[in-house]
Amino acid sequence: MKKIDLTRYALERFREKEKAQEPGPVVTISRQYGCPSKPVAEALTRSINNYVDAKGKRKPWSWISKELLEETAKELQMHPSKIEHVFNYEERNLFDEILSAHSSKYYASDRKIRKTIGQVIHSIAHEGNVVIVGRAGAAITRDIQQSLHIRLIAPLKWRVNRIMGRFHLTEEEALKRVEDIDRKRKQFMEYFYGKECNDSLFDMVFNSSTLSQDMIVESILTMMIMKQLV
Repeated sequence: MKKIDLTRYALERFREKEKAQEPGPVVTISRQYGCPSKPVAEALTRSINNYVDAKGKRKPWSWISKELLEETAKELQMHPSKIEHVFNYEERNLFDEILSAHSSKYYASDRKIRKTIGQVIHSIAHEGNVVIVGRAGAAITRDIQQSLHIRLIAPLKWRVNRIMGRFHLTEEEALKRVEDIDRKRKQFMEYFYGKECNDSLFDMVFNSSTLSQDMIVESILTMMIMKQLV
């Protein structure tokens, strides 16, 4: 009788279990430019961990935003500065693409960079217990059942005033910046969604101008509990 390699057998069983494991849970936070997504993500993660600690659960939650740039660069074996333009919703023209391809040992087209962004985000979401801020998270992870997708909105005037104060811009400059980034983010989201998207992509939409951060966080956590994500 052939001797069984128990170590290999156990490893294969673990991999089978991992594949069969339901992906998630994950929360994504999208926003119109000028709405405070990162403070909400940080406060939400803290509230989630307080809740799971009280329940005696071990695996903590974390939130991720800028780290996605580093993880994608690592996957592509490139310096983050070489792909940062895609994270800033900018696209290279054909001349820049050709120049980059010939002047760098490590090169990736914008399409490949976006594809890798999608793969990295989906992989992180699949592992679970994470709040993902921005980067078309809702579109990329929409196939994950254990998920909750949040959208932060606010009136244009309110957002323009916030950007004016934050970056010391004139009203005209701030308006142009808000409209430009909103448009680019929408295009980025639709690239992964495959069609025009609207707020129906999200489970919960909050008006940042009328609701406090605490109200938003409490509402999200309540819905996570109801959906048994925690």
